[in-house]
Amino acid sequence: MRTISNTNKHIIALLRIGLGFVFIYSSLPKIIDPIGFSIVVANYQILPENMAYPVAVYLPFLELSVGISIITGIWLRGSFGIALCSLFIFLIALVFNLVRGINIDCGCFSTDLQEVSKWTMWWHILRDLILIAWTIFMVFTLKDKLIK
Repeated sequence: MRTISNTNKHIIALLRIGLGFVFIYSSLPKIIDPIGFSIVVANYQILPENMAYPVAVYLPFLELSVGISIITGIWLRGSFGIALCSLFIFLIALVFNLVRGINIDCGCFSTDLQEVSKWTMWWHILRDLILIAWTIFMVFTLKDKLIK
């Protein structure tokens, strides 16, 4: 059985709290401006137009709940599962639009609607991959807590 030093426990706790804050931080502008975020969602041109607003209203509260749960350690298994699923969906949506030649701001941390360069799209994809890796790292690091 492996043991984790106190220093490592603190680092892992900080990483968990940091990940939770990323989800909370990304949710706040969307909660404040659901109409602006619905325009961002519609701009992806993936969902039917009548689904953009319901997604724009629901998704930020899901992100906020996931962030709070990850920080508090309550329902970690479900929160990490939802976090990974949502990050993969965001990644797929970004790649799908990049392949189609639709360069849009991802709407990850704001509701500003703007066209961006292909390189910015690649940065958004890289950022999602980093967040996915961070979440997977946390799952494996905390797997003993998640099994209970």
